[in-house]
Amino acid sequence: MRFGNQEDTVQLPAAFGVTDEDPRIADARRRWRAAGDRLWPIALSDGASYELAAQAVGEIVDALREHAGSLEELVALEAAPSALLSGLGATGERAVVQPELLAAACSLRGDELAAARARWRRAERIAAARADGLTWVEVDRSATRVAEMHLATGTTIVATADPYLGDEPFRISEMVLDTVSGEPLAGPDGVDTAFATTAEWEADRERRRREISERLDTRDRDGSDS
Repeated sequence: MRFGNQEDTVQLPAAFGVTDEDPRIADARRRWRAAGDRLWPIALSDGASYELAAQAVGEIVDALREHAGSLEELVALEAAPSALLSGLGATGERAVVQPELLAAACSLRGDELAAARARWRRAERIAAARADGLTWVEVDRSATRVAEMHLATGTTIVATADPYLGDEPFRISEMVLDTVSGEPLAGPDGVDTAFATTAEWEADRERRRREISERLDTRDRDGSDS
């Protein structure tokens, strides 16, 4: 895959494209999102249809919250939904005829479960890194994004790579996370620096890491933020 200048043909760094999500779950979540993308535009064309669809999806989501406490359970339940749908009366009958309703509900419940799992994993990684005496911890990683948090301050370097951003597909910004939970305390600082090559991009990541660590060292020595 080509990024940046024509002379600089690069691949995404190894950390990108490596995720810990089960491929079956990832495939199911893509399929659920696609079903929702088909359902809602059609429903929006008619107010009454939208209201009925929203009500049905809401009822199914409520049932899924009771019966699917993990993404694995959600995938299994969607594969054999008869018991769940039979308990929903008319809504269940509609979902049998219109399977996009179940898929859209699975998409919503899947997002909830994925967010909860991500929160738990962030907190777990932070605790493990602190126990190991590390200075930085990778709190988030996806195919196009890596976020590294400075354990002492919560300052987080967010590095992204997007081939659709033209000649400068590599970006870096900073945000502040809670140092225990990893939840955002302050969003991006508004300075989204763009780079054309991975060499420039990775050099800036290292520079930021060094400067953030040095600021803490200076504060510890002087007892101030100077």
